[in-house]
Amino acid sequence: MTINVEIKDAASVILIRNKKSNPSVLMGQRGKDAAFMPNKFVFPGGAVEKEDFQINSFKRLNATCNARMTYQCSGDLVLALTIAAIRELFEETGII
Repeated sequence: MTINVEIKDAASVILIRNKKSNPSVLMGQRGKDAAFMPNKFVFPGGAVEKEDFQINSFKRLNATCNARMTYQCSGDLVLALTIAAIRELFEETGII
């Protein structure tokens, strides 16, 4: 059985606390009733929303980060993905 699912632009954030004696990675566990990947451990993140394209006051990424992200994305999508990642991190964890 094949299910056609629309592919959406999305971003995830991998946060690492680099303590020499005990490094850790931030992940969350999805709820058992979640439609997508129930009970799975995931990095904070989610779909790009139309509002993520409308934030004009966001400072441009540094040259290295921008070069890596524009390898397969347009400039507008790069900024929207960045905004989405920050927004989702805050929505899911309260971290900004």
